[in-house]
Amino acid sequence: MISDYAVFGVLIHPYMLALIFAILVSRPVCLLINRAGFYRFVWHPGLFDMAVFFLLYGIFVWMFVPGLLSGAFA
Repeated sequence: MISDYAVFGVLIHPYMLALIFAILVSRPVCLLINRAGFYRFVWHPGLFDMAVFFLLYGIFVWMFVPGLLSGAFA
């Protein structure tokens, strides 16, 4: 069973916590990518930003949800 995290007395589901972190991290990452000039090689910057967000969301879900991939690599 997936347990919730207590943040300042409020129980937060791990998926919601991963979503919050992905939102907070994806914008600075996309701004860094823009400043580096990588968007010159990207066909659709909006789709690329969305892909970066979902990649970060998947990474944070993998980090915050205990036992999610416990049997996948065994």
